Amino acid sequence: MQRERYVGSWLPEPVFTEDGTLGPLESAEQRDAVSAALLMLLERLTPTERAVYVLREAFAYSHRDIAEVLDLGEANCRQLYRRAVQHVAAARTRFEPTLGRQRALVESFVSAAREGDLAGLERLLA
Repeated sequence: MQRERYVGSWLPEPVFTEDGTLGPLESAEQRDAVSAALLMLLERLTPTERAVYVLREAFAYSHRDIAEVLDLGEANCRQLYRRAVQHVAAARTRFEPTLGRQRALVESFVSAAREGDLAGLERLLA
């Protein structure tokens, strides 16, 4: 039997928490990912398309539930969702959001998501 020697730098082992919460590195990475995703949605979707898309994709709301939250017709929500999917896939910028608007949206979204405030997320998106 031959013993192997590892010559690279040692990496720390992952730290698992009892309650499943994320450590500082994971939460920073997720915050960056959410920030980039929301910026992309700001650049490609109208506010209503964005609300429909996020409620459907991120929170698995039905079209009926989205229609109630946004005070729209269910068929309209289906159409808005279809358009939103097309605009996201098109990979082209349609709008130029201001830095302040970007920051406010991301901070509000992350705060409401972290606190589990679905009603706050609905209000933010509506």
